[in-house]
Amino acid sequence: KRAIQKIANDDQKSILEDAKKQGVNKGVIRAITDAQKLRRKSEALAERAENKIDGLEEDDREFAVDIRQALGDDFASFGLGAAAVSREDADDDEEDGGQQD
Repeated sequence: KRAIQKIANDDQKSILEDAKKQGVNKGVIRAITDAQKLRRKSEALAERAENKIDGLEEDDREFAVDIRQALGDDFASFGLGAAAVSREDADDDEEDGGQQD
């Protein structure tokens, strides 16, 4: 695992050096890669959320889907949804051992 990480780090360093030689600011590259990383994490979390609903018994799953549809896609902007997202983020941090990307 360490050898693979070293190769990835060396590749990343080389790419950043090449970009700098072409006149691209390192901060621009970092902003793009960080945004992509966040999108991938968001997609993974959305899939995890779907799996939680899919894991319910049929009646409960139908009820959960109906509730989600009634609340709309932006449930997190409501008080209850924001609290659920906050709690889920805290749970994720505990599962990750408090490490952040």
